[in-house]
Formats: sequence, C-alpha cells, structure tokens
Amino acid sequence: MKVINISFYIKETKRNEFLKAMAPLIASARQEKGCQRYDLYENIEQKNNFSMIEHWESQEDIEQHNQNPLLLSLFEHLSAYSEKKAKITVFDKGE
Repeated sequence: MKVINISFYIKETKRNEFLKAMAPLIASARQEKGCQRYDLYENIEQKNNFSMIEHWESQEDIEQHNQNPLLLSLFEHLSAYSEKKAKITVFDKGE
C-alpha cells in the first residue's frame, strides 16, 4: 500500500475556494480504483493548515489518479490558494 500525506497552507482569503475545489475531488477520488482512503483534515491549532491523507493499493493506482481532471485543476490553481508551497510525503506501508 502507498500512503500520501500532503500539507496545504491556505490563505484565509482563499479558504472557501480551496474547500469548494476539494469537495468534488475527494468524492471523485474515493470512487477510483485502488483508493482506500482520501480524507482532508484541518489542523485545530493552525487555521487554514490542511492535511490530505491518501491510501492507495499501488503506484499504478496513484498514477491513474494523477490524471484526474479535478486533481489537475486543483494543482493548476494551488499557488493562488496557498500561503506557501504544499509539502508532500509518499511512503510504502507494510501490510
């Protein structure tokens, strides 16, 4: 299993736009082959600091997901939403 953790640092003025873009992406991703988990959380101590946690069965499933038009659109607009660059961590989780 592959696990992806992405930290997003969103501008207060772009919060609603970011969340509006995330909702359909999350719904879509959860229907994709190999998706076991796709959840967005907000840090309770740092408003507008979000973490996306994804669990995928394989690297091939991630590569297919990376072609999702909603994901591509999010990353196209991410710099406009963000205070600073997102941090992405990917690792293998043993079964």
